[in-house]
Amino acid sequence: MKSMSRIALIAAGLAVAAWPAVRAADSAPPPATENNNIAPPPPGAPHGGGRNRLQHLTEVLDLTPAQQDQVAAIYQAAGPQRQAIMNEPLSEADRRAQLHALKKDTQAKLRALLTPDQQKKFDAMPHPRRDGWRPKAGEGPDAPPPGGGPAAPAGAP
Repeated sequence: MKSMSRIALIAAGLAVAAWPAVRAADSAPPPATENNNIAPPPPGAPHGGGRNRLQHLTEVLDLTPAQQDQVAAIYQAAGPQRQAIMNEPLSEADRRAQLHALKKDTQAKLRALLTPDQQKKFDAMPHPRRDGWRPKAGEGPDAPPPGGGPAAPAGAP
């Protein structure tokens, strides 16, 4: 009976000792194959570092390879700036304002590298989150101004 306890104790000790190696093997990335040899996004770049946005703009605007490189650079430069804003201890309104300004700046840079025809397509693209946020009840272009008064018409600048 004493030897059975020793065997059980040794087996438990080996299992505990092997646990970190098992966990490391589970979390290791799969080996590269033809289907998954895409480089990971740079640190701080959410959602593939703008890869989906770049693909979308390439398809919709028929971007040249040079434009694709410029768009990628713009998105990669904006990623760390966005992350810095998210990490700052700001009120929600201040964070929203800074993200809004970064988004507008990024859009202006993107628009500047497009041809006039591409700019027309870019401007006509639906951007439900173009401002970086969805308005809550009482916010947005149809909401009354902060001091009260009538709401702005839907097509007003």
